[in-house]
Amino acid sequence: MSFPNSTGCRGRGNTQPSPWLLDSGVATADHCVYDLAFKPDGSELLVAADNKVIIYDGIDGTLLQVLKGHKDLVFAVAWSQDGETFASGSLDRSVILWTEQHEGTLKYSHSDAIQCLAFSPVTSLLLSCAMGDFGLWSADEKNVQKQRISGRCASCAWSRDGSLFAIGTYDGFVHLKKADNFQSDEYVAKIERPGGEPVWAIRFCAPRHQDDMSRRHYDSEPSSELLVVTDWSRKVGFYDLEGNSIKRDDMTLTYDPTCVEFITGGQFLLIGGSGRQVTLHTRLGTEIGTVAQMDSWVWCVRVRPVSNPSTVVVGCVDGTIACYNLMFSTIHGLHKERYAFRDNMTDVVVQHLIHHTMTRIRCHELVKKVAIYGHKLAVQLTDRLHIYRQIKGDGENEQLEYTLCERINKAFDCSLLVVCSNHLILCDERRLQCYDHKGLKQREWQLESAIRYIKVIGGPPGRETILIGLREGQVCKLFVDNPFPVQVLKLNGPIKCIDISASRQHIAVVDDSGLCVVFDAKTKEVLFEEPNCNSVAFNSDNEEIICYSGSSKLTVRARGYPGHQQRMFGFVVGFSGNKVYCLHIYAMQALEVPFSNQLYQYIENKEYQKAYDLACLGVTREDWQILGQDAISNLNSKGIFFVEGKLPVMDTSLEQALCLIVPSPDFFRHWEQRGSGSIGALSSSIANRHIRTSKEKEMMAANEPEYILRAHVLCYEGKFREAAALYRSNGDENRAMQLFTDLRMFEDAQEVMTTASGETQRMLMRKRADWARDSNQPKVAAEMLISSGDLDKAVLLITENDWIDLAINVMRKLERSDVDSLRRLAAYFIRKSEFGLAGRIYGSINDIKAMAQMHVAAGHWTDAFAIADRYPKFVEDVYLPYARYLAERDHFEEAQKAYHRAGRDQEALRVLEQLTGNAVDENRFADAGYYHWLLSMQYLERSKDNPSLIPKYQASAKLADMYYAYHAIFLYCNQPFTRHSPETLLNMARYLSVQELVPNISLVLICYTIARIGRELGAFKLVRDTLDLLGNLRIPPRLQRDVELMTVNIRAKPFSDAEDLLPVCHRCGLNNPLTCGVSCVHCKTQFIHSFATFEVLPLIEFSVDPAVPTDEAVKLVESEPPLADSNFNPFQSFSKKSGDVVLSADDLLRLEKGQVVILQLPPPLKTRFLFNQMPSISVSKCSSCNKLFHSDDFEMAVLQEGHCPFCRSVQERPDNPYLIDSA
Repeated sequence: MSFPNSTGCRGRGNTQPSPWLLDSGVATADHCVYDLAFKPDGSELLVAADNKVIIYDGIDGTLLQVLKGHKDLVFAVAWSQDGETFASGSLDRSVILWTEQHEGTLKYSHSDAIQCLAFSPVTSLLLSCAMGDFGLWSADEKNVQKQRISGRCASCAWSRDGSLFAIGTYDGFVHLKKADNFQSDEYVAKIERPGGEPVWAIRFCAPRHQDDMSRRHYDSEPSSELLVVTDWSRKVGFYDLEGNSIKRDDMTLTYDPTCVEFITGGQFLLIGGSGRQVTLHTRLGTEIGTVAQMDSWVWCVRVRPVSNPSTVVVGCVDGTIACYNLMFSTIHGLHKERYAFRDNMTDVVVQHLIHHTMTRIRCHELVKKVAIYGHKLAVQLTDRLHIYRQIKGDGENEQLEYTLCERINKAFDCSLLVVCSNHLILCDERRLQCYDHKGLKQREWQLESAIRYIKVIGGPPGRETILIGLREGQVCKLFVDNPFPVQVLKLNGPIKCIDISASRQHIAVVDDSGLCVVFDAKTKEVLFEEPNCNSVAFNSDNEEIICYSGSSKLTVRARGYPGHQQRMFGFVVGFSGNKVYCLHIYAMQALEVPFSNQLYQYIENKEYQKAYDLACLGVTREDWQILGQDAISNLNSKGIFFVEGKLPVMDTSLEQALCLIVPSPDFFRHWEQRGSGSIGALSSSIANRHIRTSKEKEMMAANEPEYILRAHVLCYEGKFREAAALYRSNGDENRAMQLFTDLRMFEDAQEVMTTASGETQRMLMRKRADWARDSNQPKVAAEMLISSGDLDKAVLLITENDWIDLAINVMRKLERSDVDSLRRLAAYFIRKSEFGLAGRIYGSINDIKAMAQMHVAAGHWTDAFAIADRYPKFVEDVYLPYARYLAERDHFEEAQKAYHRAGRDQEALRVLEQLTGNAVDENRFADAGYYHWLLSMQYLERSKDNPSLIPKYQASAKLADMYYAYHAIFLYCNQPFTRHSPETLLNMARYLSVQELVPNISLVLICYTIARIGRELGAFKLVRDTLDLLGNLRIPPRLQRDVELMTVNIRAKPFSDAEDLLPVCHRCGLNNPLTCGVSCVHCKTQFIHSFATFEVLPLIEFSVDPAVPTDEAVKLVESEPPLADSNFNPFQSFSKKSGDVVLSADDLLRLEKGQVVILQLPPPLKTRFLFNQMPSISVSKCSSCNKLFHSDDFEMAVLQEGHCPFCRSVQERPDNPYLIDSA
């Protein structure tokens, strides 16, 4: 559709001279207009010319006053934001502040001539710039703050929020500075313009408005505030508030710019200069056209505030002041639900008015015309025409997208433009020209008078029909492929608007007098007339409906009936469904209109087919109810009435009324009271049973009794009991029963079924239960199922909805044969922690395994153990989960016993091995030693049946000892504090250093500990040897420096060890070097270490004569010796100081039991006997792990930790003061 000229379809913004043109000179016209300034309300205009400030009326240009306060040329004027003060700056170096009444109030000076002035847009701060400095004046301060500047000031401007200002200089720089940081020499940014030419004009632009939907979603231009800089290198730059360039390349001009100004809230840009013209540009510089052509240089341009259209005042070098009104025309087009319009003069925005989607097409130059039809969009630019094709956007949630398909490089001169599928139509007065999309002219039509309105009304591609309205009143129709136009109508006045119905049977015309006339397209008969109209549109989905606008009202009318009015501004340009498309000023709106009045008009005249067609366009639920009730209530005595004398209602309209029209409010209320699902489901159910079956249609056609049809009507009016009574009065009990059950009216159905059998009663209860479940009343459904005897379904419903009282009730009614239901109930009781009830159920069905599993899952181990003791076949089901339960809580001893009880020795061993490996990998060496000891005990116990496991036992026991000792070394090297004494750490490190290395034990840390502690204790020889060994190892970087320092320092120490550190062999009595192993270097006697301090204990192992049994040997040792042999020492009686010592029964009897330590090891290991050479040194033994300790150390460890430090077994205090042995 192409709109008439009255809507403002002009090619670009038009400028019209205002009623006044001024000469700035009071007596002559030879003074340059240096500056202009409007008062914020636009009522006054200040002019800086000669040495005067001239004040004009801002509306009509009347001279108000001439102010003569300066002695030389006035270069700058500025108004404050509140309109109470204005300022003027002059060549005489002074700035004068004037009141709103044009009286001078204050004067201050600079060191040089004033170049420019600018008031802050939010406060009363005045920025005054001279040649070499700039200053800030404030009404709150007496003194003017001033600062020097490197270049000569040429221009200045404030940002819109008044937070910073910019100063342009003659050397091509722009300085950005914060207003609240004026005294500082710091600048926000310093912009250097290429070329170094004077920056003669700068201006800040307000942020882009975000209220327009197209800009908000599809505008990629910066929406924040920007700074425009012009210099005499004929360039224009664009920057943000931090001094960063927004555009990669500057805009180039053909003249030297002297002034720059934004209009329409920063949407467009005006630039003037030596080119003697003012040009219009977009926000980022795209040139649109020339606003004003002057006779001399343009020196300043200002826009009058609060003016619509925009009023532009231009001041020239020759003293001329010209005023122009700048108006921007609306360029747009509409076809059905697609609307295209020009935005920012250079862009085209296309909207889908139904889907509320849009897209923006950037043309980067002036858009002169826009036309849209279907998926084609034509955009006329200055020297060419582009044709776009829609490729996306037909879907409801799909974004609109257009692609350029044709480019016609030809300048067209036309007043109206329309586009078709394959052609372009250009209108110029009386002539229409048709071009294809390649730009080739196809044909031309010459009409009788000027064309006022043109519209494409559809047709096959390449053969579209075009409706044309002429100035002389003719309405013509032409086809794109036909050279001959056809006159359709002839009116007496010029045509303003035309529309045709979807079937092309009716034409509506609006003339210039505002008369809207609707004709029959065939007979030319006038159907109706309506005055005071400006536009008209038929509904594209229902040609019986038409709308027209005028006098700020919208009228919607059904053909043959009075119209309904509502308030609306603008022009109607389209009507589809229940939406009217209205153009008001520059905005296209889609208004949703009600059809209630037209629907009621049809209903009053029994035109149900038209009412139904209209309701399908969109009416309220209440309107559907009214239509349905009226259609049903107009049945005649035979149950059939006719629509338009053609089809019976039972086949069309009544079925629509019953099945498609929403039922009455009573029906809704009745249905909602029974907790229905969807109305559609109920309508379908009733319709399927009472209306829609082909059998019943045949019965109705065969004159079925009237009461059936009447009952249907009563049902759809919500009178169900009356319908059932009608059925029963006619002896049709089955229909009454079916009606009540379908509607879930079971109480009423019960009354009907009073004489029914028990099975029928149960069937009714089941239906009630199904209804209650479907209507979200599961408890009622469960009670109904219990009453009907469907206990399995009741149990399922009860357990799903967590009703324990009903569960207990139904448990008592279940038989033992209902195993599945009982099991489901038991599982539910377990979830509710009602283990007693669950146990009763399992006991009743003799499911002992399930009962055991229940106790295991609940952690009732005592009950579970009782079941395992009573039923041995469930031992594994009880003790295996118990073992895992203990293992998860680190109770490994108990877990091992439980695994053994469950018969899962292999799994016990696997879990322990995994725990051991994890402890080693995670550097938990104390745990690793403990787990290795447990593992060795497992191997030892299993070696009774498998002697090949003895090596594994020995390896694990050895690893347990090493990891136990290494734990202290690791903590000493990695933590700042340790609870062990230096002597203990040295003994542990010495013990580990002579052992074969195992995984994760670092020899470097062991040697580092020996070197560091040994130097402190005086073991210099040992340290020297250890450092030599460290030199061959890879030392971590964190220890490298310490090792190097110790290596250097040890060279100053003697090559010997402190004598008190040397271990003594308690058999031969000789000292051993610190580098000795685990046995004496002299007599080869094995050393026995204390597992608290790792000192050598005064214990020597001896053997028992093989002829003496072990048990007897133990009894002999524990018996009282003869008094004469109380101090018997078997090792003194033997002459040799090495080798095994074997004692006979007599020798054992002579031993003091307090001096003998018996290590009773589990078989197949043998019992070991140790003799204490120094009875004064008390030795303790752990009865669990058989590790030996100094008694004091062992007591302290047990007191601190509560258990043995090695095997972690809890100890009991013994009675023997010489031997502390745990029970």
